[in-house]
Amino acid sequence: MVIIPSQYDIDEKLKEQKEAYLITSLEDYMALIRKHIFPKLALAEEKRKTLKKMIYLLHGITVIGLITCVYFTYQAYLSNTKFWDLFYLLALIPSLIAWVKGEEFIKQQKNDFLTNLLDFIGAFQKGQDTITADFLNNSALFPNIVCQEGREKLSFFSQCRAGLLKHFCPVQIDEAFKGHYKNTLFSVAETLLEYTKGSRKHRRTVSVFKGVMIAIKLQKEINSQSVIYNEFLTFKQAFSDLEKVELEDDEFMKEYNIYSTNQMEVRFILTPRFIERLKKMKQAFQTKRIDMAIFENHLLLCLHVDKNMFEPFSVFKSLYNMRPYVRFYNEMKSVTQLIDVLQIENDKERMQFKNYF
Repeated sequence: MVIIPSQYDIDEKLKEQKEAYLITSLEDYMALIRKHIFPKLALAEEKRKTLKKMIYLLHGITVIGLITCVYFTYQAYLSNTKFWDLFYLLALIPSLIAWVKGEEFIKQQKNDFLTNLLDFIGAFQKGQDTITADFLNNSALFPNIVCQEGREKLSFFSQCRAGLLKHFCPVQIDEAFKGHYKNTLFSVAETLLEYTKGSRKHRRTVSVFKGVMIAIKLQKEINSQSVIYNEFLTFKQAFSDLEKVELEDDEFMKEYNIYSTNQMEVRFILTPRFIERLKKMKQAFQTKRIDMAIFENHLLLCLHVDKNMFEPFSVFKSLYNMRPYVRFYNEMKSVTQLIDVLQIENDKERMQFKNYF
């Protein structure tokens, strides 16, 4: 008798295979990239080479134009002739065109890069619905701002309800994806939080956060609120209902400030294994600062990164360069290893509970 597997069985098998990709060896991962991703890049690589030549040409035209302007400006100065500022601006137009073309190419490759990888290396999909304005407000990580979706102007009633001393900050998400690993759901989003402050003449942009946010759904039920900062706070009114938490790890306490409504629950997360994996995550994402929040059965990690993430390509480098793929692998590996630690601690608690009875 032949048993035909159902679509559900096939999907479950594919899901297991995809989850295995992220925990396989780096050598197997690189072989996977060469087999499935690189064949798709032939047309894009030819376009990159053509674009590279065009950019060099446009920059060359700009250089020649500027040299010409400098020469004639000197001659005009001797003859008391002005109006050369316009010619300087015209000379810069080819370089501006080159910059726009390069940005368009990089944006397209960035989108294709994530799409192709998410199809092959994990049970992921583009987009996410966890890291929202309400989610960030509930995290209490940013007590001096009120996050909002989009840039729409809020009503006077909404502003009064939020508080007079808080600023409204739109949540800007560039690239994002979500997935699951060992029955744990998580979301990753390249996020920017900034708001404008001051009147028209003295208006300035205040940066609150730029980098990558990772939200991990915890399997253990957490009813407390905790925030873990990688720097000292400058405002006292932020955590009036939270108490300071001290851990035995002196090195960790030198870097972090911990506040929580439940000392036991935050210690369940901040174990020695977790702290060690957090260091690995810093190395993988090349960041020196990670702020965290534990709330609503979620762990939120905010990795402060100045450069744009998930933007691996350059017009001046081959698309077959393996380094961006290895960096992405290391970043995702650090996330799954952190989930592994949370899974271990959760299993240990289950065993202790079982043995107790």
